[in-house]
Amino acid sequence: VSGIADVEAGAFHSLARTSTGGVLAWGRNNSGQLGIGSTVTKLVPTAVAGLAGVVEIACGRDHSLAEWGDHSLAERGDHTVAAWGLTDAGQLGDGSTTNRATPVTVVGARSAVGMAVGRGYTMVLSTS
Repeated sequence: VSGIADVEAGAFHSLARTSTGGVLAWGRNNSGQLGIGSTVTKLVPTAVAGLAGVVEIACGRDHSLAEWGDHSLAERGDHTVAAWGLTDAGQLGDGSTTNRATPVTVVGARSAVGMAVGRGYTMVLSTS
């Protein structure tokens, strides 16, 4: 794959941000953490549904309880944040505990300048 600007490795899945602002994902996908609209595992990079203008990516990384790292994030150029995958503890920030196989917008993250993910949580640094 050419044109890769950034990569992130999760517990059992990976993301790549393309130089044109798209996102590719591959690996385990039991909670929808690849963002491809299904829970089918992918062995090759596959485009994340509906994302454009992405400037930063992040993957959940918990290795002790692998399912807790099954979520992903993308910050768009307009400083909003999209999240997808496991959200049993509300880590996607969309106000629900329903897993998402496609990106949803993190509520209240309208002026993001940084983000991080971890064991069952998501953090967004915002200027407002």
